[in-house]
Amino acid sequence: MKAFNYYCHIRIAHLIIGLFSFLFLSQISRAETGRPYFQQKVDCDISVFLQTESKVITGTISVSYLNNSTDTLSEIYFHLYPNAYADRNSMLSKQQLRLRNTRAFFAKDNQRGYIDSLDFECNGIQLNWDYVGEDNTISKVKLKVPLLPGDSLKITTPFKVKLPDASISRMGYEKDSYYITQWFPKPAVYDNNGWHYMPYLEQGEYYSEYGNYKVNIICNKEFDVISTGNLIEQTVFNVTNKKDSNIVEFKKYIFESSNIHDFAWVATSELKINEGKLLLKSGKEIKFQIGVRGYNEFIWTNAKSYLIKSLNTYSELFGEYPYDKISLIDAGSISGVNMEYPALILIGDQFSEFSLEDVIAHEVAHMWNYAALGFNERDEPWLDEGLSTFFEMVYFQANYSLEDLKGRNNLITAAYIDKFTKLNTLNIIEGYQLQYLKSVREGNELPASFKSDDHTQNSYYNSVYLKTGLSFFLLREWLGSDLFDLCFNKFYNSWKYKHPKGEDLINYLEECTGKELDFFMNELINSSHIADIGIISEDANGFVITSDTDSSKLPVRAYLSNDKSIWKSIGDTITRISTESTISSVSVEPYPLPDPYPHNNTINNSGQRTKPLKVQFGTSPGLGKDQRSAYILPTIGYNDYNSFMAGVVIHNHALIPKKLEFNLIPLVDFKNSNIAGVGNVLATWQNVSSIFKQVEVSADVARFAYEDEFSDDVMLKYGNSPLLYNRIGVGVNLYTKLDKYFHRSTWLNVNYQAVYRELIEYDFIENNYVPERNYRYFGFSSLSYNHRNDRAIDPFSAMIKLENESEYLKAAFEFKYRFSFAKKDKGLDIRFHLGKFIYNNEDEFNYNFRMDGWSGSNDYLYDDFYFGRNRQDGLWSRQFILKDGGFKTPTAVGQSNNWNSALNIYLDNPTPLPIRFFIDIGTYDGIQDVYADINNLIMYDAGIMLSFFKGGFEVYLPLFVSADIDKYYETNDIGFGDRIRFVLDIKKFNPVQLRKLY
Repeated sequence: MKAFNYYCHIRIAHLIIGLFSFLFLSQISRAETGRPYFQQKVDCDISVFLQTESKVITGTISVSYLNNSTDTLSEIYFHLYPNAYADRNSMLSKQQLRLRNTRAFFAKDNQRGYIDSLDFECNGIQLNWDYVGEDNTISKVKLKVPLLPGDSLKITTPFKVKLPDASISRMGYEKDSYYITQWFPKPAVYDNNGWHYMPYLEQGEYYSEYGNYKVNIICNKEFDVISTGNLIEQTVFNVTNKKDSNIVEFKKYIFESSNIHDFAWVATSELKINEGKLLLKSGKEIKFQIGVRGYNEFIWTNAKSYLIKSLNTYSELFGEYPYDKISLIDAGSISGVNMEYPALILIGDQFSEFSLEDVIAHEVAHMWNYAALGFNERDEPWLDEGLSTFFEMVYFQANYSLEDLKGRNNLITAAYIDKFTKLNTLNIIEGYQLQYLKSVREGNELPASFKSDDHTQNSYYNSVYLKTGLSFFLLREWLGSDLFDLCFNKFYNSWKYKHPKGEDLINYLEECTGKELDFFMNELINSSHIADIGIISEDANGFVITSDTDSSKLPVRAYLSNDKSIWKSIGDTITRISTESTISSVSVEPYPLPDPYPHNNTINNSGQRTKPLKVQFGTSPGLGKDQRSAYILPTIGYNDYNSFMAGVVIHNHALIPKKLEFNLIPLVDFKNSNIAGVGNVLATWQNVSSIFKQVEVSADVARFAYEDEFSDDVMLKYGNSPLLYNRIGVGVNLYTKLDKYFHRSTWLNVNYQAVYRELIEYDFIENNYVPERNYRYFGFSSLSYNHRNDRAIDPFSAMIKLENESEYLKAAFEFKYRFSFAKKDKGLDIRFHLGKFIYNNEDEFNYNFRMDGWSGSNDYLYDDFYFGRNRQDGLWSRQFILKDGGFKTPTAVGQSNNWNSALNIYLDNPTPLPIRFFIDIGTYDGIQDVYADINNLIMYDAGIMLSFFKGGFEVYLPLFVSADIDKYYETNDIGFGDRIRFVLDIKKFNPVQLRKLY
């Protein structure tokens, strides 16, 4: 007994000393590195029944929760993600709206989903719980007895899930397929930073605790179930319906899986399922399933090969595949596809075999960077998506030769476009470079390290996916693939089934490689700036790298003229590239990250740029090698006065924008033996100052004939040679706000237009009026303030404009608003116009405010293109542009040299046909004095429009007009056919403008 007591006392003393030592060391650890790492363990036992007729899942869940923290927990937070589909006020719906997606907002009641029938218990004792956060996707379950460190408990609850329509987001039903994801009450992560409960969002994914799962699923016999886990048992059983005594057959599936943080499954009767096995080089056997829809079989022919290559490539280079099985499911057209879950991948409709291979390579990579390495995708999405994009690039590099990689990129569209733009010469890495460079040039980049919901839609893809993937590829190239792969493999095996952070990965790579990687986080991940690399000649034997970032330590690859390359880091100590005297030139590139402006990346020993201006046919993607190029394209033109013209387009445009862009289009007018054409130059600067977010300076010229109908005396003296106009315009856009997160912009426009117009004027000579062909100059300046909000629901814009010529000053206000309907792309548009002359000493008719928009003869600015600018009859006389009052019917009624105002209304029809309805209401100074027998205060027209390209090509058929317009028709003998007009705005079809959609 004494001996026992003595032994106990010694053990207690050791325990007390150990406890104080632990607490002391813990405090040191927290002071230096934060709280020590720990990880909770959450095992789930779930049993559910899928009722396909009612689209409902009912069941129970038992959660075994082991508290591995040093904290005592008095509550546990659960995610109730199906409630994200319950109404339009959920965080999912709000985020989708911000991303200009209206699926959740406009979903019908029978398309919505939710989770209810919850009754949390612990050891048979009912627990109190409440919703927390901005929607009902998070609950806090209060424990009756606090959970001590090292202890565990079991919480159970029944639950019912009403499945939503799968068109809304990642979960739900489509025909006879059910995609069951984020579907059960799931405990939130508790780690050394506290609780991580988060609403369901689509941009930015999930963060969940690891554990073991056992899931029992019952469904109709005709359904196959493919899931995250390993199939342990599958049985068929009969149930007699109590109402009609019919026997119904059901299937029961039992799945189990270890070390997973989520469980997803698909029940379907629509897929052809192929099964197989593969052996990794280690000898590990992996079972696989591939489920394909019939109409996609021709694209999925090689899916098995892509899957096997992906698993083998990543297992060999970065660490062995973590699970015993994997399933690929052709999910068709549901929303939120191309989505990974542990051992289960959902892939949407693909347009080519390459796009399928690309998606498979990316989603299989998530089995490492999401499933096995449980990164916090909401807080650090760059780790999850960026690493998987990097894996994807390595996959193609490892499995294809440089020649075979040509054309393997996700930008391929149609063969003739690919050839014309040279997209078919790019591999996948160059394709990603191009997309990322476009984002940088357009000012769409944000730091990749931003949380997922802090990104715009563009920056989420371009920074989180592309920039991060390219950055890791650069890191691997710089370190050497063998060293990087070895270190990442070790990191993977050290952190598998855990929750590493970005700092854990970088610290591990630094320790393993012996390299300082501050540049990776500081200059690539935490920054929205990419260093603009340049190089200058120092002497015959060396070159010096320069950068617009003084403290940059970004490694760059120097390509020497003797076909060798070396890596150098930009920095305070290593900037000089020493070479042999035989080296005549050198170029540098932070490969594979594209230098945003590579014009100064190549130089020879004489200090000259070694790439002279190169003239090529067509256009180019716009990567660095194309920077000093101009392009030529043949073109034709037409208007009624010049007739058909032929010429060339000389330009430097590419698929991505440049700081300075130009095009010049000289055209030969064969009819009149004259030269016509257009040209413009645009210079753009991003983030100029704290006031101006973007500045655009432009200049443009145009020269065309505009009149060829003359009186007899003019014809006798000058023949029928048409009159010409020359127009020169300069403008500046000063953007004071470019909020790309909420799609809002505010800018000032300053513009000056000089028009040199040829006129026929008459001089009174010897008692006769003699026609003289003269040039007159007109100068117009304008200043406008513009605001635009392109939100998904009810977008609007406003403009206030002052316009001045030597004899007048007028102001105009325009406001546009769209009332969005509950049907996609349907709504009611309104436009309000108010115009007022501040002073007007000019009698010329054309400067008046007009009610019926601008036809060619009214376009005194010569700002738009008309095929028959001054035609009074025939097809081209019907062309007009929606300006001023915006009435669709042709009428001189409503013009004013004082003021006018109008309201234009457009209503979409509910069918897919391009038919809309319009009504215009307006008034103006002196409206009551136009016709003595008509005493009206407003004028109007209404009718049907065919909208083939909104604002670009539309046809208007006025059916109803006010009495004053009707009288104008009668007086001028204007029949119904003459009232039909159309908008054909050539500027809306400008490829450079359409490039913004690309």
